[in-house]
Amino acid sequence: MRPYAIAAPIVLILSVASSVAPASAAAPGEGFDVTRYDLALTPDVANKAVSGRETITLRAMADGLSRLSFSANALTIDHASLDGAPVAVTTRGESLDFDLPRPLARGRTARLEVTYHGRPARGLEGTGASLHTSYFACDWMICAQERFGDKAAFALDLTVPAGMDALAAGERVGRRPLPGGGEVQSWRTPRPYSAYLFGFAVGRFVRAEDRAGGVKLAYLSDVADADALRRRFGETGEMARFFADKAGVPLPVAEYGQLLVAGREAQEAATYSVLGLDAVPAAPGDPAQDWAVAHELAHQWWGNLVTCATLRDFWLNEGITTFMTAAWKERRHGRAAYEAELAMARSRLDKARAAGFDKPLAWDGTYPSLGARRAVQYSKGALFMDRLRTALGEEAFWSGLRRYTRDHAGGTVTSADLQRAMEAASGRDLDTLFAEWVFGAPPG
Repeated sequence: MRPYAIAAPIVLILSVASSVAPASAAAPGEGFDVTRYDLALTPDVANKAVSGRETITLRAMADGLSRLSFSANALTIDHASLDGAPVAVTTRGESLDFDLPRPLARGRTARLEVTYHGRPARGLEGTGASLHTSYFACDWMICAQERFGDKAAFALDLTVPAGMDALAAGERVGRRPLPGGGEVQSWRTPRPYSAYLFGFAVGRFVRAEDRAGGVKLAYLSDVADADALRRRFGETGEMARFFADKAGVPLPVAEYGQLLVAGREAQEAATYSVLGLDAVPAAPGDPAQDWAVAHELAHQWWGNLVTCATLRDFWLNEGITTFMTAAWKERRHGRAAYEAELAMARSRLDKARAAGFDKPLAWDGTYPSLGARRAVQYSKGALFMDRLRTALGEEAFWSGLRRYTRDHAGGTVTSADLQRAMEAASGRDLDTLFAEWVFGAPPG
């Protein structure tokens, strides 16, 4: 996710999971577990709008579940049903609620089917000739935006206008031509992902391809030609090999896409990234300009494959990735580039401290601003990883990171999981260090 340059303000909704909260108090995603999202989506490229049919397969995690709550958005719900029975739909503040005709028992599996249309308030960016999603997946579909620990399979049948190409979360597994032109492309994710990582893009894209081991690299754009794409993304394969070595896990997708758009976009999705012209170097070799390509690629391991369970531990997504961007710069450009990246992180944290704000990495309170959150969870998180590296030494530190990544691949984590991995790799008790930086007090 973009660490500093943003196209729109990101409002992060804090929620605490509870499987027994009463229906009237349920926050988005509480009381049930989504196992699968199936979408048939038709984007209106010119108007930045969508119409869709969505089936959400879920399991009740509480007895007497009478309401399913998702993140509120600006879409118009045309019809909703649960296992064929109509359900009432109400928006209550930040929650889009489906009131069930009969309560669900704990463990019961059900299918919520919804048809909708509208112009999302956030989450869709475009030029009128192309369209791509950004962070707010639950503005253009029905889901729970900040429910990071609720990973689900994602299947998308995307209607693509004639003459256009598409990119989406997962692998393209089918294409069906439509009468009069255009086609429906079918995409499926290789594993469950958190909902904020779902996305798609539609446009008249130029495409270039490369390989990194057994993974196909696809570069797409409607603002650059194929030669420019190869120049700007030419080091992706080397970055992927570096991250795979440090993670102990190969690039965990069969195909990794990078969509180049105008502006300073920098946003990861389940199996691809969206990157702006102004955030990507015109040619490889500039240590000041390759952060976005590296940062978003690193999220394929730290954030997408291994995901923080809740927003409290968001630093495990962003702090580790910010650190790994510095580590890549050290590998590519030398130690001075690594130190420069950490100095930038230190400067951002110092600025927050000068304004009177500093918190432990796993603090679960309310941040006064997005900048303050990033100073802690991105910058302080990266500085803590460097502190661990210094304290443990090269062999134990990288062994601990590999253990952490391999042991939790495909799952969710808390800060305690990283501590256990680093302690197992180093043979050291790290309570004091983690208390100082992460918990603010001895854990447990």
